Amino acid sequence: MLEYFKSHTEMINKKKCLEISGGCGLISMGMSLLGAEEVVCTELGDIIEANTKKNISNNKKMNINLE
Repeated sequence: MLEYFKSHTEMINKKKCLEISGGCGLISMGMSLLGAEEVVCTELGDIIEANTKKNISNNKKMNINLE
């Protein structure tokens, strides 16, 4: 999916993006790096959510909110 977004940055750049069921947060982090104004990443489940939060917090320069 990130390869597709890299080829179509107009879909992401300066936009507010939502990732539903973000897993480890990789797509959200990629969208942030590709210029998204804001990214909201959603995930359910305590273990998965904790891992997603850890991955995102380890990359503090990204504009991602975990919901």
